[in-house]
Formats: sequence, structure tokens, C-alpha cells
Amino acid sequence: MRALLLLSLLLSGPAAAQDVSVCAGLSEGPRATVSQVIDGETLRLHDGRDLRLAGILAPRPEDAGAAAGKWPSAVAARAELEAIALGREVTIAFGAVREDRYGRHVGHGFVTVPGAPEDRVWLQGHLVGQGLARVMTTAQNRTCAKELLELERAARDSARGIWAEEAYKVRSADSPDTLLALRGTFQIVTGEIAKAETSRSLIRLEFTAPERRAPVRALVARPRGAPGAEKLVARTDDMGDLKGKRLRLRGYVEERGGVPFLDLTVAGDLEILEPASEGPAQKSPRRGVRGPSEGSNSGRR
Repeated sequence: MRALLLLSLLLSGPAAAQDVSVCAGLSEGPRATVSQVIDGETLRLHDGRDLRLAGILAPRPEDAGAAAGKWPSAVAARAELEAIALGREVTIAFGAVREDRYGRHVGHGFVTVPGAPEDRVWLQGHLVGQGLARVMTTAQNRTCAKELLELERAARDSARGIWAEEAYKVRSADSPDTLLALRGTFQIVTGEIAKAETSRSLIRLEFTAPERRAPVRALVARPRGAPGAEKLVARTDDMGDLKGKRLRLRGYVEERGGVPFLDLTVAGDLEILEPASEGPAQKSPRRGVRGPSEGSNSGRR
């Protein structure tokens, strides 16, 4: 019954079927049979190699300080991926990065599901569209980020999947104490920029701070030697013009000098928000968040 329900979601979901040309910059790679689903973002192939699904971060227990193997969102993401991919042939499509330091493939996965529109399902797009993963790009590989962010926004606006959970609530830069309590975890933060400094390789940002409070800060990588910010999803001719604009940043929360800090030079992304892009307010979450356990490095792979 569970498998039938998951397959029904697959065929009717917002990201039901895609071709490997779903976004610019992908090149088709090898095909292999999926022999095991390790977690909501990692597949083991029949030849013994693993495929790390690029551009997404599946739910994990440390998101809410839960015990390993007990976090419902993580269990649901893995179960969904098993229902879609286990035992099927996956076509790997590579972006800017093909392999990580562990020797795993890093790419986008496409599987054939008989009866699905066009018979082809984009794994990342489906998981994000169902609210079972967040978008997490890296400075070296932002292929398909725009398309994934659009799917995530729709899932978030509908409070689908993880977006109905307190642990995945979009945080405000006006609440530094909340962010400090979440250090070591991957968060999405919105706020107005009070200061933006640029150099050839970096953008340094400070959010508008509550009275008598130090501002939340962020560091964003720019393409080396390039005048613009081509690797960022949101582009602007002069990044200094970000002052006064409302941004949505995503990355791992750190603490520097008692102040929340997001370093997007490794993993994360930046979006410039227009008034209409915020979408409706999120529905009330179902669960309260607990203090996070120590940060996991697995999401930074």
C-alpha cells in the first residue's frame, strides 16, 4: 500500500517527469542500476560506486536534535527515493562537478518509470517538489539551482512535506539568538541588507540588526576573475546595490564573535527577493524544534 501511494505521488506531483535537458549545463553520463538507497540523497549503484544527488539536502536527524534513524522527515525522504529508484536504471547527468573527494559520482539522476509522463523522472526535482529535500548548491556547482529553487518555493508556499515542520522554518535575520541556537545546521534566512561590500572574489553582507544587537553576517563567493556574480542564482550588475534589498540566504550557520554567520563560499546560495516572490505566509508548523546536536559535515560533501 505504501509503495502504491508513493508511486501515485510520483505520477501526480509537481515535478513528475523531466528529461536530462531539464536545465542548462547538464551533460549525460553513465547509466547504472540502483542497488541500495543509503539516504534521501545518496544511491548505491550495482558497480559499487555511489551517486550523491547534486543540489539538494535531504532531511536528517540533526536538523532537530533527533535520534539517528528516528526523524520522520528523513525516513520519508529515503522511503520516497526507494519507491522511485530502487532496482531501476538511473541515468546520471553531470553539471560542473562530476566526483567528490570520496570518489562518489556527483550528478543529477533520472529514472524511467513506466506510466509516468514521458517515462522519465528527475530525482532531485521530484524530491524537492514533494517537500522532501531542500536546495543546497555549492560554490563549484550551481547547475539546475534556478529550477530547483522554483520547485522548492512552490512546495514551501504550500507547506508541503518538511515545510510544515518547525525545524525547516525560514528564519529571520532579526532573530540572532534563534540562529545562534541553530549553529551547525543548514538554515534559510531572510532579511534586509544594511551593508554590502564587494571584492574581486567575495561579497560581505550584513543584515539590518535589531536595536543594540550585532547584525547577522554572511560571506558569499564570486567567480574568480569575473566582474559579475554569474554563479549566483540571483544576479545583479553591481552587488553593492544590495544595500536596502531583501535577500534570502541559505547555508550552514556558524558563530563568529558571538554573532551568527553564514559562509556561502562553500555551500549555500543567495536570492534577491522581489515583493511578490515571498509568497503566502507559511502555515503553522506541527512540531517544535529542539536544540540541534553538533553540526554534521555530511551536508557539506
